[in-house]
Amino acid sequence: MKRGFISIILSFCIVISMVLPVSAAAVNLTVEKKADVLKELTILTGAGDGSYNLDKQLERSEAAAFIVRIMGKERHVNANKDMYKITSFPDVPATKWFAPYIGYCYENGIINGYENGNFGPGDYIDEKSFLKLMLGVLGYENNVDYTWADVYDKAYEIGLIDAEVYERKHNTTRKYLRGDVVEVLYNSLKLPRKNDSVTVIQNLVNESIVTLSKAEELGLIESSVATEIQAINVLNANWITVTFNQGVYNVDNEDLKIYETEDFTKSLAAEVMSQTSNELVIKTDNQTPDKSYTLEIYNVTNTRGKVTDVLSITFSGYKDPNLKTDFFRISSVEPINRSMVNVYFTHPVNANSEIITNYSIYEGDELFAGGSYRDITVSTMNSVDNGVTIYLKTKTFTKDVEYKIDIDGKLTSAYGVQLNEGEGEAITFKGIDNANEEFKVVSVDALTANKVAVEFNREVDPAFAQKFINYTVKGPNGQEIPVIKAVVGGERDKKGKVVYLNLASSLDGKYQYILRFEYIFDIYKQSTLEGVEYKFDGAYATGATLRINQVVAEDSGTVCVRFNKSVDESTVLNKSNYSIKGVSDTSYYAIPEKVYYEEADGQYTVKLYLPEDKQMISGKKYKLTVLKALKDKLGDSPAKNLEYTFTGSGNTAMPSISKAVIISNDSIKVEFAKEISGEIPNLLVSNYILQYADGGTTMSKLPLSMVYANPKTIVLKFDELDYNTEYTLKFNELKDYSGIYTRTAADGGNSIKVTLGN
Repeated sequence: MKRGFISIILSFCIVISMVLPVSAAAVNLTVEKKADVLKELTILTGAGDGSYNLDKQLERSEAAAFIVRIMGKERHVNANKDMYKITSFPDVPATKWFAPYIGYCYENGIINGYENGNFGPGDYIDEKSFLKLMLGVLGYENNVDYTWADVYDKAYEIGLIDAEVYERKHNTTRKYLRGDVVEVLYNSLKLPRKNDSVTVIQNLVNESIVTLSKAEELGLIESSVATEIQAINVLNANWITVTFNQGVYNVDNEDLKIYETEDFTKSLAAEVMSQTSNELVIKTDNQTPDKSYTLEIYNVTNTRGKVTDVLSITFSGYKDPNLKTDFFRISSVEPINRSMVNVYFTHPVNANSEIITNYSIYEGDELFAGGSYRDITVSTMNSVDNGVTIYLKTKTFTKDVEYKIDIDGKLTSAYGVQLNEGEGEAITFKGIDNANEEFKVVSVDALTANKVAVEFNREVDPAFAQKFINYTVKGPNGQEIPVIKAVVGGERDKKGKVVYLNLASSLDGKYQYILRFEYIFDIYKQSTLEGVEYKFDGAYATGATLRINQVVAEDSGTVCVRFNKSVDESTVLNKSNYSIKGVSDTSYYAIPEKVYYEEADGQYTVKLYLPEDKQMISGKKYKLTVLKALKDKLGDSPAKNLEYTFTGSGNTAMPSISKAVIISNDSIKVEFAKEISGEIPNLLVSNYILQYADGGTTMSKLPLSMVYANPKTIVLKFDELDYNTEYTLKFNELKDYSGIYTRTAADGGNSIKVTLGN
C-alpha cells in the first residue's frame, strides 16, 4: 500500500466492555437474518426488490462502502460528499454513488488503486483482501500484528471467521460473495478493537448510527450491564476526567465527593465543568502530588433508567513528570543510549554542575558508577541552560533495568542555590537499548563561496573544535584552501553540534572538495576524529541574508529590533551601526546610548536605548537604519543598509521589580520589568532591604551577597528565610541598562511583596 492503514479511532464516549455471549439462537441465524440485522444498522442496503443479492460477487466499490459503514463514518462521508467524490482515479466518476466512499477510503489510506492509476470499482475483491480490510477496522496492523501470509490465521484467531471459512482458505478460485461478507460483518459487530474494550457495535452506538436500545433489542449488547467507572484520567493538578462504561444522565455537583483515602475528613472541592453521555470533566482544588484520593459519585442513572447508589474509584494526585518549581530541584531525566543520560534541573546550571564527585549512579542498592573520573564524565548541555549529560566511560546501561542517579546537595545552580536545600536529590530511570552511536560527521555543506558548515552527531569540545588548524580543505587538484576561522554554533537542538569554517579563498561550485579533521573531540572528551576526511560539493544554495523581522518601541526610550538570524556580537553591540530618524519630524536624529543583545527561544533581539534628550513621541513615525557593517554569526553582512519604519511609544518605563520569589531557605530571586545595568547601585547588597513584621515592630535585614544572573534577574542571599513570614523587598536606587534612568525611593514603586515559590 502507498499509505499505512489508518488507525480507526473508535470514540471514547460510551464504553461497554461486556457483550452478550453468542447464544444458540444467534449461532443458528441464517445469513438472511444476519443481513436483516445489518440492514437495521444501515450497513447493508437492499436491492429495491427486497433482496440483498447475497449470491453476487463483491465488487471493490461495494467493499469501500461496507468499510465506511462498519466504521460508522457514512454520515461523515455524506456530509462531505463534495470533497470526497473528486478522486485521482479516471475510472471513478464523481457522479457515481460509490465515488465519495472510494475517495474517503483512499484519502485515509484504507484502500489504494492499481499501479496503472485506476481503481477498478467494478472489479471483484477476493476474500483474503477483504479480511485484511476488516482487520484494519479492528485496529490490527499489517506486518505488525500479522502478515499477508497469515491473514486467515489472524481472522480466525479473533473470531472474524469460523472454522469452515478457515478450512477453505486455500481455495483461491472460490468466488467471494456478498453473503460471505454478511457473515464477516455480522461477526465483527461483537468484536473489540485490539487492546480496547470498545466493540464495533458499541462504536456504532457512540457514532449515533444505532441507538443503545436498538442494539440491545438485536441482541448485540448485553442489556443488564451494571454502570461502572471505567477509567479516571488526572489531567493536571486541578482537572480530572471520569469515564463510565455506558451513557449516564447529568451528574450534579452535590453528588460528587473527593477525599483523601487515608483520612475521609479531608475533602477536595470538586465541580462538574462539562459532561458527554459517558464522560465527566471535573475541576478540583489543588491536588497534592502522589496523594491517594477517593472519588465517590452518588445516584448515577444510566440512559436506560437504572440507578446506581454510589460509584467510587481511587486516584493519585497529579505529579508532573517534568517537575516545575521555583526551588532548585531535579526536573526530569532522559536516557539517550547505553552510555549517556541527560539530567534536567529547574534552575539554569553552570560549570559547577560538571563536578563529577556530585554524581553517583546506583543499580539497586549497589553503586554502579560515579564519583570518579574513571567512571563518568559530566558536561553541561549547549542546547539548554538547565541540563547536563552524564557519560559512562567503562560500563553500559542494560535495557529495562532501573537505575538511580543520586546528586549531592553541594551542587549549586547558576543562581548560587544548593540542590534541594543542600539535601541533594535522586531520580530513577530505566536503561534503553539504543546503540552508542560513534562520534561522527553528519554533514558538510558549503554555505557561501568561503564558508562551510560542519554538523556532528553530538556536541563538540569547543577548545579543539574552534582551533582552525584542526581543519584542512583540499581542492580537486590537491591545492589547499586555508581555514582562517572556526566557530562552534548551531540553533536549538543542534546548538554546539555545528562548526562554521571561514576559508581564505572561494570554492568553485563545479568541483568536489575534501575536508580533513585533526583532533576534534566530542564534548565528553571520550571520542575523537583524527585524520578523518569528508567529501563535499563546492556548490551552495543562496542562504537567507541578514534582515530585520520586526521593530517595536517598547517605551519612549527603548527600541526592540528582532533579526532573522544570529548576529555577530562584536558588531551588534557597536552603537554607531544604528541610527533613528524622524519620518515627519525630519529634525529628529538619534544614535543609541547603549545596545543590548540576547538570543532566546529562537529570537535574535537587539535593544537600543536612546539618549535622554532623544525620547520618541507616541504615534509618530520613525525610521531605523542599520549599517551593512553589521554581520551575522558567520561574518556575512547584508548587501546594503537595513531600514525599517515603526511607530514611537509615549510611555517612559522606569526600572522596577516585577517579581520577587523565595527559591530556597536563604535566597530570593528578583526579576525586573526591564533590563538593569550590571553596575552600582544595582550590584550593592546594601541597595536592597528585606522588611517584615515581628509583633508590632517592623524588622529589616540586608542581603549577605548577591548573584547577577542576567540583566533581568538577580538573586539575593540572606542568612535565613522563614517560609511563613510575609516579606517586602525594597530598593534604594535602581538604574536601567542604559544608565540613563534611575528610580529612587522618592519616586515610589520601589517595593514589592515577596512570594513563596512553588
